[in-house]
Amino acid sequence: FRILTDEKQKAHIIMGLSHDFKTPLTLIRAYAELIDKQNKTGDELIAKGAKIINEKVTALEGMVNEVTDYVALAQGDYPVNLKEVNFTDWILAYVKQSENDAILAGKELSAEVLTPFDMKLNIDEKLLGRAMDNILHNALRYVGEGGKVKVFSRLYDNDFIEFGIEDDGQGISKKDKAFIFDMFYRADSARKEGHMGIGLAVVKTS
Repeated sequence: FRILTDEKQKAHIIMGLSHDFKTPLTLIRAYAELIDKQNKTGDELIAKGAKIINEKVTALEGMVNEVTDYVALAQGDYPVNLKEVNFTDWILAYVKQSENDAILAGKELSAEVLTPFDMKLNIDEKLLGRAMDNILHNALRYVGEGGKVKVFSRLYDNDFIEFGIEDDGQGISKKDKAFIFDMFYRADSARKEGHMGIGLAVVKTS
């Protein structure tokens, strides 16, 4: 995947803006923490406000990091760190650590592991985990009330592994399927929720 000249210029602008965002976000967090510490009377409204500010700063920092990682991945500048892991164990551990996310969303999360328990793969755990997180959280968000989401791994012909995430939701409309991995593209349902359209672009470059 190569970025063309004009896209490199855009990437340079994005990286510059992302860097510029980090300083004010750090200051906002620091002042929110200071306000909370100086709340000597224990005013619940002040404490709640400081907590909300911190949560929003964390969310914004996550968005900034996603954008910068996307650009680095797309340009081939991201330091990939491959490590041999027991893949079946990794999948099961990923599902285990994601259970609370599903519970909070009111959805049912399960695992279907059909790969050998001694199977080893070289993966970048951070990159793969982030890609899986983006897909999983999309599934949990849009699958519908009480929906079912499944993380699976399967082995075909002893040399081909398929793994991913399935759900029993309504799926993606035909008009959106061709664009969902494009940076900043948002389907109608995502537009209503105000998401930036970054997650699946990161998945594609991972």
